[in-house]
Amino acid sequence: MNKAHHQKIARVYDQIAGVYQDIISQPTDYLEEFTSRLPERARILDAGCGIGTDAGYLKQMGHRVSGLDLSGKMLDIARQNHPGVEYFWQDLRHPDFPDQSFDGILGSFSLIHLRKDDVIPTLQRYNRLLKPSGLLFLALQSGRSQEIFLTEPFKPDETTFLNIISTDEAQHILQRSGFKTILTRQRPPDGNSKEFDFIKLFVLAREG
Repeated sequence: MNKAHHQKIARVYDQIAGVYQDIISQPTDYLEEFTSRLPERARILDAGCGIGTDAGYLKQMGHRVSGLDLSGKMLDIARQNHPGVEYFWQDLRHPDFPDQSFDGILGSFSLIHLRKDDVIPTLQRYNRLLKPSGLLFLALQSGRSQEIFLTEPFKPDETTFLNIISTDEAQHILQRSGFKTILTRQRPPDGNSKEFDFIKLFVLAREG
């Protein structure tokens, strides 16, 4: 069931990739909190890179970026619009890189599609992928903890799975995964009909 779950999410993203690139054009909020603490020419993994908006931004800043996603159509757009990034067709739960490969890992609204049972094992893998004291930056949908299916805003005849993570739950998950939280930021939904109606939670944490 878990494999089918992730294949369905990838299939939906394949269908909305073209529309998605016309709307999602700005880097993730508060990304500077992450980049300002990275070394020059940091090696960064964008886990769930989608159309490559964040990966391209990080590349322009001089960092060495690897992006992975399970949607082939999203990766096609990323390669076209943001060259110079290494892109990989991989499940974000199982990134295939050696331990201690990265200075930083970004998960921008990607872990929201994982079932709760998958989140800690995934973050534990990310911990191993980071160099000592490496940084993790997450963007999450936040509110009352729940797993739900909602209408996909970019394709109303499809549904999408969301893992809504409370603020306390996020802290617990990170601690269980071997991370120390540095800071959190929040913003309300912007009222755009294409944005899910949940608080946006941004968390910066350090390995170790």
